Amino acid sequence: MEWYFRDISDDPSEKELTQQDQFNINATIPGLASRLREQPLFQGLILPHALRMILAELGRGQGDEEDDIWRKDWRSFLHGLDVPIEPDDPNDPESIEDWIEHAVDVFSALKNFARRAKLEVSKPSEDHA
Repeated sequence: MEWYFRDISDDPSEKELTQQDQFNINATIPGLASRLREQPLFQGLILPHALRMILAELGRGQGDEEDDIWRKDWRSFLHGLDVPIEPDDPNDPESIEDWIEHAVDVFSALKNFARRAKLEVSKPSEDHA
């Protein structure tokens, strides 16, 4: 997933559904960009939520021809995670929610956010070494 840092609204992040694996981060928040790149805790707090937002939009069904481009790219991303590329029943909100949670769980496990965050927190600080 590529991150783009730029000046956007007061929201610290926003999804951009026109390009593959793109997530815009508000560059006006000091230190946010470096923390997202380097700190598993921040990655684990933000990226699963971002994926949920994108999958909720993807699960809503077909859009116009322009939408098909980002939908195809995100389905490829899901295929790479080895999870279903769409909910079992796209008309059932519970099916959509189960599909989203499964994909986020697989993504989070693959990225080891919790384990990496625990390791990061348990490391002795360079300031106190």
